[in-house]
Order: sequence, then C-alpha cells, then structure tokens
Amino acid sequence: MAVRPADPLLADVIDEHAAQAGAAWAHWIESEPKVAALLQRLMIGTPLGEVIGVHVAIVFTYTVARAAYRDAARERTEGEAAAGDGAAEAAAADRLA
Repeated sequence: MAVRPADPLLADVIDEHAAQAGAAWAHWIESEPKVAALLQRLMIGTPLGEVIGVHVAIVFTYTVARAAYRDAARERTEGEAAAGDGAAEAAAADRLA
C-alpha cells in the first residue's frame, strides 16, 4: 500500500477497518439508487469523475508529501541535537540502519 511508507500508523488503521468500510459502502450503495447511479457514472469516466479523481490524487499526494517532510525534519532535528552532544556518528549510523 502506498500509505505505509509515509505513515505506518494510518496504514494499520486502514488495514484494520478496510473490510468494515467496504461493507458500509456496499450497504449504502445498495440502499440508495441515486448513489449507485452516480458511482456507475463515475466509473465510466465522466467529467465529474475526472475532477474528483484529480482532487483525490492531489489530497493523497499532499498527505504523503507532508508526512515525508515531517519525517525528514524530525531526522534533521535529531541529527542536529546529536551533533551538539558529540553523538553525530551514532545518529548517522542509526539513520543508515
């Protein structure tokens, strides 16, 4: 899954709730003919589907990028702190491991 490298905790939550979420979506779609019709139209490539798809991709990419930036900033801060106490070599070795 593409989320796991950027946010393992979120990936675990998604994995844990995927079946329940899928069942809830299926129940909603079965109970609402308008929802089923909308989803069918989106699946065949309508302009609305394109708009939604692009925006979902933007939000997903932004989320993953922010998580990567946050991790890099934390590693940089930890490295600077380690350099200040004379443990720079240990911090570098930890990052490489």
